Amino acid sequence: RAHPLVWLDWLASGACMTIETRNAEKFWIWAELNRARIRETLKAARRSIPGVHIVLVEPLIDEMTRELHAYDERLTPLIALAKDDVLELTVTAEAQPEAYGAVKALMSLAPVGPAWRFFALRRRRSVEHALLDGRELRGVDNIRFACGLASRRASVALIVDDALAPSVNKLQAAGAHVVQAIIGEEDYGLHEVGVAVVTATVWRAHRPDVEPRPLAELSECFDRMFALEDLRVA
Repeated sequence: RAHPLVWLDWLASGACMTIETRNAEKFWIWAELNRARIRETLKAARRSIPGVHIVLVEPLIDEMTRELHAYDERLTPLIALAKDDVLELTVTAEAQPEAYGAVKALMSLAPVGPAWRFFALRRRRSVEHALLDGRELRGVDNIRFACGLASRRASVALIVDDALAPSVNKLQAAGAHVVQAIIGEEDYGLHEVGVAVVTATVWRAHRPDVEPRPLAELSECFDRMFALEDLRVA
């Protein structure tokens, strides 16, 4: 494995063939050169030093975003410092499948080493709550789902307790967020997933033939029904 300085020299030498590749390489050069600053800034934020997020973290993210947008304006960087002190960078295309190839191309040029973990698109993760008007909505474990497929486009219905009927309209965005988190950004975008949040009474009235399933089974159901392994690109 080449020494990091050799790797940086190679990138700076102009060996790339296209403007896109050159801008991708410039992004990784910036990330490597600013690695220590990124780490220390995130450490300070993790220690909850007053004002550090507004004064240091947000400008840092803005700077990284500008560097990334020189490569592709559709992409957004998400940075974090893991519990083992490894920097994690996720590049999201905000569920735009037409930009997934750009993410994959960018990641193919990422530096190799123990200092970073890189993720193409938001990974699948467990969800403990959704957001409703900026507040945490507990009880995700009580949400059930049903899903279907038409012309390679997936639809997911999230069935919630009737007590949430007055808030169902406001829950649509939260529902989409929950589904994307569970199945991952790539699958969410590739299948143009439509999400609807409905109450149990409404669901029974319209689809009494389909029994909703626990939300914990959504990712497994998605993979099995839609053979997503054959379509993933990142």
